[in-house]
Amino acid sequence: MRERQGLRFVLARRAGGAVIFVLVFLGVALLTRVALLVKASSELSWGLALPASFLRGFVYDLGAAAFASLPFAVLSAALPERLFRTPAFRRVASLSAFFVLFALLFGAAAEWTFWDEFGVRFNFIAVDYLVYTTEVVGNIRESYDLPLVLTGIFAGAVVLHVLVGRTGWPALWLEAAPEPGRRRLGTAIAWVLAVSVLGGLLSSSSLPVPSNVYVAELGKNGLWSLFAAFRSNELDYARFYPSLTSKEAFAALRPGLEEDGSTLVDPGASDTLRVVRNGAPGGEAHPNVVQITVESLSAEHVHFLSDRYDLTPNLDALSKRSLSFDHF
Repeated sequence: MRERQGLRFVLARRAGGAVIFVLVFLGVALLTRVALLVKASSELSWGLALPASFLRGFVYDLGAAAFASLPFAVLSAALPERLFRTPAFRRVASLSAFFVLFALLFGAAAEWTFWDEFGVRFNFIAVDYLVYTTEVVGNIRESYDLPLVLTGIFAGAVVLHVLVGRTGWPALWLEAAPEPGRRRLGTAIAWVLAVSVLGGLLSSSSLPVPSNVYVAELGKNGLWSLFAAFRSNELDYARFYPSLTSKEAFAALRPGLEEDGSTLVDPGASDTLRVVRNGAPGGEAHPNVVQITVESLSAEHVHFLSDRYDLTPNLDALSKRSLSFDHF
């Protein structure tokens, strides 16, 4: 009962709207984590690391919620007191709350599809997706029934909006007693300081990371990971791309180097230094070499690779008397 009264006391203040957002954010984040847990259940290592990862994830959820709620806390302090009493403001607040809930559920659905493809929370690949929107949106439209997905998210936002309204939390916030401007300003400053401290602690976090990849990823927050990836601007190549050791790579490379009759200077060394002797009739050739490299040119737009378009007559003419890498 005391906890409930304590929550009512917190919500019945001008910053109560930001607190409601944090609570809903944490709830959606927890449900998202549980859904991803079920999806990856066959790949997980079930042990003490899993609940520890959930606890770690809650800390990051709290950090992400604090950052995302900052605009609400600042607006609550800045808006005049009389505005909260008007019917128009309440309608705008209700509509805004719906769009916020829709955005949270949309993010959860995006995390589900991203996890389905990569088995991780948002990372720099997701940041890359935001840059190349044309290709990504086209891929999404081809891969998913967007009207059905968006309708489902809309319905979920409606249900969640009703459930949050029935808790009585929004009414407590909107009916909050007037607060002096100095107190509201102090609350906003305290919120900003708390967010700054929390952000600093999590940015330099030394929280333990489980060895199982899926358990480790469950201990993250998608929104926090997205902005962290944007800031770091890097991707762990060895983790997301198949690779060989140097020894294996050179072992696979040597037979190809020796196909033209060249001789490796040191067959056991990890390098490509070799002696090449020209055995072609007529002696050494001196061809004119022009390498043509075009970035982001799809093969379907090159006529000799595809009959769809006839846009590259010069490249087509060169291809007939050149070395063309059509499978590169």
